[in-house]
Amino acid sequence: MSFNSFSGHVPREFGNMTMLQSLFIGINKLSGNILKEIGSLTNLQSLSMSFNNFSGEVPGEIGNLTMLQLLNVRSNKLSGTIPKEIGALTNLQTLRMDLNKFSGHLPRDIWNLTMLQNLDLGYNKLTGTIPKEIGALTNLETLSMGSSNFSGHVPRDIWNLTMLQNLDLSYNKLSGNIPREIGSLTNLQILTMSWNSLSGRVVREIRNLTMLQELYLDGNNFVRYRPTLGVNQGCIF
Repeated sequence: MSFNSFSGHVPREFGNMTMLQSLFIGINKLSGNILKEIGSLTNLQSLSMSFNNFSGEVPGEIGNLTMLQLLNVRSNKLSGTIPKEIGALTNLQTLRMDLNKFSGHLPRDIWNLTMLQNLDLGYNKLTGTIPKEIGALTNLETLSMGSSNFSGHVPRDIWNLTMLQNLDLSYNKLSGNIPREIGSLTNLQILTMSWNSLSGRVVREIRNLTMLQELYLDGNNFVRYRPTLGVNQGCIF
């Protein structure tokens, strides 16, 4: 049902389709809250509600959908905190909640999602630091947390995510140095840490990132040092 011009609220009767495995209603003009009845769709493996006008909080009943592998609510008007019940969705491989109005701290329960390959929380109003528990998500290939108001140091545990191909921490309030451990992310293709308050030198270990194609470090307080990088890399300091 994606790519249409459906408008109005989702009917509560959707909650009766308990055998449903996939629900794609993205890129419409749907509005209103996400219904609590969604928690009845316990066989869902894929749920995409992106690019609509849904508002309000994500109901805790979302935690009933323990078969979910894909949850995409990007580009809506959702607000409030990210519900801790999402931590029950331990089969999730892709979680996209970017381009909303979520606020507050990240729930610790989200670090239970050790099957995640793609996590996108960017362009929200989140606060606090990036918890060290993020290091538990060792299957991550894409981690996007840009433009989300995070502060403090980048936790060293993030450099344990050696499967990462795309890391975006841009437009936050992050501070401190980039540690040498960044050299362990040898699968990185895109690294974006622009417009924070990072400082110090760009460590030489960044040269270990031989797969890197794009590197964005502009808008920080680094000492002016350009490491020798591969010929395929477009770099902005």
